[in-house]
Amino acid sequence: MRLVLFDIDGTLLLTGKVGQTSAKAALERFFGAAGRVDEFYPTGRTIEGIFVDTLVDAGFSDEEYRAKREELYADFFAEFRARINRGDHEIKALPGTKELVEGLSAREDIVLGLVTGNHQLTAEVKLTMAGFDISVFKAGAYGHESAHRPHLVPLAQQRAAELTGQRVNGRETVVIGDTTRDIASAKAAGALSIAVATGTNALDVLQAEAPDHIFTDLSDLQAVTTAILQ
Repeated sequence: MRLVLFDIDGTLLLTGKVGQTSAKAALERFFGAAGRVDEFYPTGRTIEGIFVDTLVDAGFSDEEYRAKREELYADFFAEFRARINRGDHEIKALPGTKELVEGLSAREDIVLGLVTGNHQLTAEVKLTMAGFDISVFKAGAYGHESAHRPHLVPLAQQRAAELTGQRVNGRETVVIGDTTRDIASAKAAGALSIAVATGTNALDVLQAEAPDHIFTDLSDLQAVTTAILQ
């Protein structure tokens, strides 16, 4: 069995920075400053890491963050939903991604999951808005669960094992993403890494991190599927 873990933003879809602008608005309301959130957001960090790094960089303590954490997340999600409902941001699937997910989900030897910097709630909204069936993603780990992205792959593996009764360690796990952090998190878990240059990092930047496979996009379904099953 293979566990195939997809990143979301820049890998499966584009969102017009709805998460970034929502996080910035929530930080400004609760802490009076959004610091370098625009710099931190597009780098493959988790939403927890973005909040922590932004506030520490702006001079706030961990205790100050923890005291307002739950309210900050609630406000962030409310802002996110409001922007979606107003139609402020276009969310669209990237080339080939819906077809790839549909094809993989039909295979009995593959379990699909998510490893994303998104909060689970924003992840589900984005995927639904882009036309994905979120029920096919059976296991995952989300950005509010850790400030450190490498923690998420083992968490998704654990959840997949609990779901299927089979361990999916090492290269039985495939991580597909658009940033150097996706590649690093795959390598940290001993997983197969597939990079795609449809998001934050350019092709040459991704190549420098030596992923197992790299694609300009995910539209060549046969080639991507072959890479996943290697």
